[in-house]
Amino acid sequence: MKNTIHFLPAYLLIAKIMRRELKVADIVDHQLERIRRLNPRINAIVTLDEEGARENAKLADEAFAAGKPLGPLHGLPITVKDNIEVAGMKATAGHRKYAKHVPERDALIVKRLKDAGAIVLGKTNLPPFGSDAQTINPLFGRTNNPWDLGRTPGGSSGGGAAAVASGLSYADICNDILGSIRIPAHYCGIYGFAPSLLTVPGHGSLPDTKMNGRHFIGRLGKTGILARSAKDFPLIFSAMAGPCYQEPYIVPVISEGARSEAAAVAEQTSESAEPISIGWTDSIPDVPVAREVRDGINAFAV
Repeated sequence: MKNTIHFLPAYLLIAKIMRRELKVADIVDHQLERIRRLNPRINAIVTLDEEGARENAKLADEAFAAGKPLGPLHGLPITVKDNIEVAGMKATAGHRKYAKHVPERDALIVKRLKDAGAIVLGKTNLPPFGSDAQTINPLFGRTNNPWDLGRTPGGSSGGGAAAVASGLSYADICNDILGSIRIPAHYCGIYGFAPSLLTVPGHGSLPDTKMNGRHFIGRLGKTGILARSAKDFPLIFSAMAGPCYQEPYIVPVISEGARSEAAAVAEQTSESAEPISIGWTDSIPDVPVAREVRDGINAFAV
């Protein structure tokens, strides 16, 4: 196995699995070894399920050998932000209140991803209740930026961004209200996708705020993806999106429709894409902006 396998984007990794160039068990073993070697310095992954990951990888290879691939994400190793519930793994939201919380059931999006063939390696760090633009909490400590261990990966999905950027995970499933996907994607030099509101259910996320669409925070919350390529988004997003009975306000999305929004983002990354217009500002009321930042934005945008 090439040493750079951990930096493949998810869609290419899955293609190699489908062409029988790689076995899922070998990929998972490679990822676990890399996590053991690098994660202590980065502290991106705070709960790791080695036994479960290996067992699921074995089952994935057996299913493929029998001509029954598990789904469009067959064998893809992913991580999940530690405020989204995964059955049998701690889900702490980075807060002492949930320090011993081990859910018995998967959040709906996690179940959907597993049903599509993804393998959850573990959980990624965040600030308490995801309420900071850096990643540090009293349970697991600080996550460091893999490009410079003395700097922050941003937040609140900083653990996921650090894991993806350092090749510990192929994609991280996380959430965003005021920049929790967008900020760490920028800080770590990867891609982040915070989809339109009310397209992906948040049922099974902590804290349980009863996001019923009427609450202000509920209207802002988005469940999305961190990845190394924007071309990974259509594949992963289509497995996550769609209505559920717990959240009747989530819009119905047919399979092709679920792909369309993320596909549009991916398309804009190609060299042949047409220019697009993006709104921007170099000032925010009551929030000082450093001159270097303002000058940089102006130099890029104008």
